[in-house]
Amino acid sequence: MEAMTGEQLLDELRIPDGRRHELWERAERMRLGVDHARAVRAALGDERARRTNGGPA
Repeated sequence: MEAMTGEQLLDELRIPDGRRHELWERAERMRLGVDHARAVRAALGDERARRTNGGPA
């Protein structure tokens, strides 16, 4: 089965055009939040590794 694009999914669910913009904005905010959380986790992991290896805190 081929993966659907976001636009295809909205078409399939029959989401009206007026609502699509709001849904896209919400999805973008969620994506940015996830990206930020991943970056913070990576930075914390790097910091923990530096401390474990005797590097500066």
